[in-house]
Amino acid sequence: MQRTEKKVCSNVVLDGKTAAKFVQNANQLISVIHLEQANRKVNAKSLFGVLVMEIKKGTELTITAEGVDSEKAVLSLQNFLTGISN
Repeated sequence: MQRTEKKVCSNVVLDGKTAAKFVQNANQLISVIHLEQANRKVNAKSLFGVLVMEIKKGTELTITAEGVDSEKAVLSLQNFLTGISN
């Protein structure tokens, strides 16, 4: 199984509406995807998990994906967090 990991610095605030869009993007992918920050690790496909991370501009976190589309998953979510349109 393929595994891809990337550290990113968020340029967006993941409040309710934006977090929901982020989770929708994650759920379109096959891979198992996690977000990690400090001692927290959450499922990127869980709205509750993403909201618990309290991601704001400048938040540094790691995106980890395992599966056949792991590279695409990490790139897609990285682009979302850095404000780059897909």
